[in-house]
Amino acid sequence: MKELIFHIGTPKTGSSALQVLLAKNRQTLLDKHVDYLSIGEIALGAAGKVSSGNGAYLSRCVLRAGAPARIADGERYIREFFEAVQSSNADVGIISSELFADAEDQGLSAIIAELRNRGIVPRCFYFVRRQVQCLASAYMQQVKRHGCTEQPADYVRRAYKHIRFLRHHSFYLEQCDLFGSSNVMCRTYEAAIAIKKGLLYTMLNALSIDSEGLDFDVDDVNTSISTRELSIMLLLNRFHPRMKFSDMVIENAAQFGSAASGQVHNFLPHALVEEIDRYFADENVDIAREYFHRSELFAPLALQSGPQAVSVDGLSMPDLIAFFGGLLVRYDERLAALEERLTRQNISKAISGHGAVNQKNG
Repeated sequence: MKELIFHIGTPKTGSSALQVLLAKNRQTLLDKHVDYLSIGEIALGAAGKVSSGNGAYLSRCVLRAGAPARIADGERYIREFFEAVQSSNADVGIISSELFADAEDQGLSAIIAELRNRGIVPRCFYFVRRQVQCLASAYMQQVKRHGCTEQPADYVRRAYKHIRFLRHHSFYLEQCDLFGSSNVMCRTYEAAIAIKKGLLYTMLNALSIDSEGLDFDVDDVNTSISTRELSIMLLLNRFHPRMKFSDMVIENAAQFGSAASGQVHNFLPHALVEEIDRYFADENVDIAREYFHRSELFAPLALQSGPQAVSVDGLSMPDLIAFFGGLLVRYDERLAALEERLTRQNISKAISGHGAVNQKNG
């Protein structure tokens, strides 16, 4: 192996979809001498499910101290990673997890140093996204999958100054220190999603990987929901629903056409949007000039003013019918599948019992 690419996200920039693409196309990529290492949560990606990529466990070993997902004693996963690298016959390896974006420099630096000792060039690739939209998407993720009941403005106002990868220029400089400036590849999420399957093509082009023969028929993964679903989920989270419940909400929203990747979120108050834009303005200008060689990082975006609170008060009867009716249909499908499975089990038991009786009589 000559190169090892760390796809480090960042969070809320389509990492799950990219990981599904890489996992489903692993054999085709191997034919192109590119190895999406078969470790971590690669099986979830191959099944089209949300995951933290094939670097799920390795990235957790190098998270900052105190991070909830950190694996304190992760030598087995680090060893697994290097064994996968050592056994690969590909020229280029890829390890992917958005959790790398919150890695502790010393832990990741040790892995990078060992790769260099083995004659392998470590490089990194990631997307940057407009901070307000990234924060709004992160809030939706908390509502969808983590039972959040906090209002969006409260969550975002409390969080935005403490997320290091949103300081785009400072984060870029950190990656330059780790990988070397010539080995850092960065693209904007907004430019990528402007074209069909743009996230996938943009990453492959940046890594100089030929896309011919790859299967790009990858469904949206971990998509954003509309304000309608958001309002209802925010209320229902008080009852602590199971993860499967929220998964069905997302599936229904996608089928109904109210969930899709790359949505522009307008549910934050305008004053808060302006506050966040001002806070990150210098960071955006600095990386735009130093890396992208232009004056602006993102194209201007006219945002509508969001409500003071997200609630079910403004929902119509059709909204409620679409939400709860969709869930009833999903549960009916699951009940029918369960009934069919129980029927097969009962038939199997009856046949087995009949055979045992015949054997005894014989």
